[in-house]
Amino acid sequence: MVMNDWPAGLPQRIPHDRHKLALFLAPGGEVDLMLPGPLVQPESGIAFYPNGFVEKNSVYLAYTYPSTIMGAKVTPLPKFDRPFLLPRAGRNGLRFISGQIASLSLKEATLGVVLSEALNMAEKVNFEFTMQLFYRRDEENFPLFSIGGKTRNGLVVEAEYDKEFLADSIVLKTVDGKKYVLENKVERGEVKFKLIFTAKHFEIFVNEHHCILEKKILRKFAFGGLYAQPEWPSGTSMAQDIRVYLDSIKVY
Repeated sequence: MVMNDWPAGLPQRIPHDRHKLALFLAPGGEVDLMLPGPLVQPESGIAFYPNGFVEKNSVYLAYTYPSTIMGAKVTPLPKFDRPFLLPRAGRNGLRFISGQIASLSLKEATLGVVLSEALNMAEKVNFEFTMQLFYRRDEENFPLFSIGGKTRNGLVVEAEYDKEFLADSIVLKTVDGKKYVLENKVERGEVKFKLIFTAKHFEIFVNEHHCILEKKILRKFAFGGLYAQPEWPSGTSMAQDIRVYLDSIKVY
């Protein structure tokens, strides 16, 4: 799917909010599982009204780029035969260190994990990975990863500064307003996570601590703040450094 990866009305309505025309991907083309990926327009400016078709593992596009019509070819398309990482080009704040670490410096920075078609249909899916709160600004919460939808069957796990412990806590917040503290007094060391998705419940392990939600959570996963509002004007937020160790990521 191709559409603008930008909030409506920022900074104002059409056409001034038609930024970041991007390719969205999901196993089986399921709309509820779409994750944002690379841009299909030049990095700056506005672009809208995309049209196109798929042929021989490529997407051919035409779109309005004011004062002209632009085209793009996206090739090759993924086969969805195994999970893969999907950096979000429509947001700032994601960088890779020596090909081994993904660093998230802004709340809206996003690195998606797209499931294979087989895993999306499996009875159970497991995620394992290790993160590090390398540099945190104590007065601000920071989304470590986002799961599921924005308004239903979803949640976000955040680093939240706890004034009682004078340290970060790891908290889970569901889209219906519930909050669970998963770990207190998190230092700047590594934090190990394990997630289990089934059709009826969701489990999360944070180091040795465990929480279970007796509800279905969509199998849509991204490191960072998938639904976080991007900063405007761009380049005004103070950077942080939340790290994901790429070789620790296991999906099975």
